Amino acid sequence: MDRLVIEFSDDADAITQRFNAGETQWIESGANYNTIGDPFSFQLTPQFSTTFMYFSAAKPAFANPLVRKGLTLLLPLEEMRSKELFLVPSAQLIPGIPYYPKASSLEKQDIPEGLRALESAGFPKGKGLPPIVIELPKTETWSKISEMMKTAWKDLQVQVIIKEIDSDQYFDLLDPKEFTIASISWIGDYADPMTFLDLWNSQSSLNRSAFAS
Repeated sequence: MDRLVIEFSDDADAITQRFNAGETQWIESGANYNTIGDPFSFQLTPQFSTTFMYFSAAKPAFANPLVRKGLTLLLPLEEMRSKELFLVPSAQLIPGIPYYPKASSLEKQDIPEGLRALESAGFPKGKGLPPIVIELPKTETWSKISEMMKTAWKDLQVQVIIKEIDSDQYFDLLDPKEFTIASISWIGDYADPMTFLDLWNSQSSLNRSAFAS
């Protein structure tokens, strides 16, 4: 090869358009993968990482684990974790690590159990809960997921607010006092659960959830 040109861009639409037009031959990340013209161009490599949503515990109501469990069980979890939305769906926060036990997780939607949990927490059908503010990056996938969540909670007596934030500003604008649910993609540094669980250490500078254990 006579020449190799390396370009940097935060514009996913432009990246995708140039790739589909044959002007760019290789993309490391940052494209709109749902609109890539040639699906056979994908090369997937495993990564010790998880993309997940989490609650802020800054408000007492959402610091209650029964509230978080109740709201989660009302969601169409299998649909939200489908292969149509994520390349490798999972119900686990921590990717599987040899010689460690598998953690329990909420695998499926269970509306009766979810409503019971809310009632046990003192918020029957969500009555009395502060507004649920969903703050997610402005992407096609997160837009679909936030609408699924709003639809799943439409019969609750609580206001659901969706805020889409540009990806390049997302982490700068996240404030645990302002949002109820946010998202992050986390890559582990070493093969131990603590590389993920440190996110919920009270001393961690990376703790953006106001929850600590």
